Amino acid sequence: MSVAQHTIRRGGTYHLRCRVPFDLVAVLGRSEIHRSLGTACPKEGKRRAIRLYGLFVDIFDGVRVMAETKEEWLAQLAAMDAKSRADRIGELFDLATLCVKEAEQERALREKRDGQIREMGEHLGYFIGQLADSVSPERLALLEHWKATFSALTRDRDDLKRQRDELADSATVAQGAELISAITRRLGLPLVSATTPTVSQFLNDTYAKERRLADDSHRHITNFISLFAKITGDKRLADYTRTDVVDYVRTLERLSRSTGKSPEDKTASVKRLLEKSVGKPTMNATTIGKHVQHVKGFFNTARKHLNFTTSDTIDQMFDGIDLSDFVPSIQKRKIWSIDKLNALFNTPIWQGTFRPRQIDRPGSSTCQGGHVTVGP
Repeated sequence: MSVAQHTIRRGGTYHLRCRVPFDLVAVLGRSEIHRSLGTACPKEGKRRAIRLYGLFVDIFDGVRVMAETKEEWLAQLAAMDAKSRADRIGELFDLATLCVKEAEQERALREKRDGQIREMGEHLGYFIGQLADSVSPERLALLEHWKATFSALTRDRDDLKRQRDELADSATVAQGAELISAITRRLGLPLVSATTPTVSQFLNDTYAKERRLADDSHRHITNFISLFAKITGDKRLADYTRTDVVDYVRTLERLSRSTGKSPEDKTASVKRLLEKSVGKPTMNATTIGKHVQHVKGFFNTARKHLNFTTSDTIDQMFDGIDLSDFVPSIQKRKIWSIDKLNALFNTPIWQGTFRPRQIDRPGSSTCQGGHVTVGP
């Protein structure tokens, strides 16, 4: 089957859908692998799909080669205690991510080199302009120096680009991540901290799509979880403790009840939100409870996907947090009586029978003037 038949389009972005070979389904613990290609261009999507599919084929071949050794190693892990297993898996993940760290260092160095090259280019343009006016041996020598430096930096940049491409073509990183995930699933182990995504990553990559949070009726859930990530520092899911949740609740107690309704609040820092809340009515117990409830539901959904903790641990993190004394208590909603509702429905403005010239005429009852004066 050609690679193009595995390429699908979702939400304007192309994805690669790859079936795991039948003989490796039990080993990897999954029958399909989905990966976003990160582009909406058909031509670029096809090119990336071919490259990514090649990496998947390398991973499958590597798993087949090490199948016997891997089964023995799985048996050894199963005989270990929980802490030893977690340590071994953590060591493997560290080895798998070593290439990623080196790539990040090379990327930072490459960006620095590119900046220096741009600066050199500006200097060259400046000196060439100066040479057009007056030529001297000193200026010519300085120009030659800049040219030599520029050429050296260009060679360094090309070398870094070549190393980056070679690393990208290697299946080491992808194979390491896939094997670690497969091992943890087969043994029923919780994921180590370094393998879990951050709150924002899981929200945008999985939770928002699964819960269809793009709908207007659910958009407030995204705001609740984004505010939690902003207050707590957007750590990895497995790194959160009850202390983080308590600090989060204490911060909510000092925020105004209108926090999150302004477009500026999405980009404002926590310090700025607290400054804007000074002197304004703060969140009451009901609002804080809704925030905590949605964040707890978010963690439970992440647990089902990633198996990084237990439901009891999540309950211990979020349940039983007492609010401060200054937090406004739960306010009982006023209930409309049947008589008041009937009076409201009989008003001219509700029935559409009022005259435009009477809309500003005051009245003492609901049937006079254009204004509705009914209330619970």
